[in-house]
Amino acid sequence: MLTIKQVSNLTNVPESTLRYYEKHKLIQPLRKDNKYRYYSEADIVDIKYIAVMKDAGFTIKEMKQIIDLRRSPISNECKTSTQDFFTHLQEKLDQSIRHLKSVRSILKTLPTLPPDSVDAQIVTLFDQGGINHEN
Repeated sequence: MLTIKQVSNLTNVPESTLRYYEKHKLIQPLRKDNKYRYYSEADIVDIKYIAVMKDAGFTIKEMKQIIDLRRSPISNECKTSTQDFFTHLQEKLDQSIRHLKSVRSILKTLPTLPPDSVDAQIVTLFDQGGINHEN
């Protein structure tokens, strides 16, 4: 079992972020009588999952769903639910990739565009979607 400081050093995740993950029930460290948090190897794996999902742009709610699915017993219903959820996430990532490619394309051309057309490019990019307004 590791303390919050040890886990923070091991994973490069700030202690405040670990507390935030706990608050949102993404991780559930053990609490002893001294009220200190103690993290297991399973908690560290969850933290690494969360870091990957965060980098992929998943919301806290989506991360929680994945963590909960990992903790659930395997059943046919669970498999179907998992497949549907992962299909949704793949579609979301595909949309994000398309959006990032559009952003990259615009950024490449910005230096050569007349100043009055830059705003139009940004507005077009916004109107095309791919921007998450919920975060």
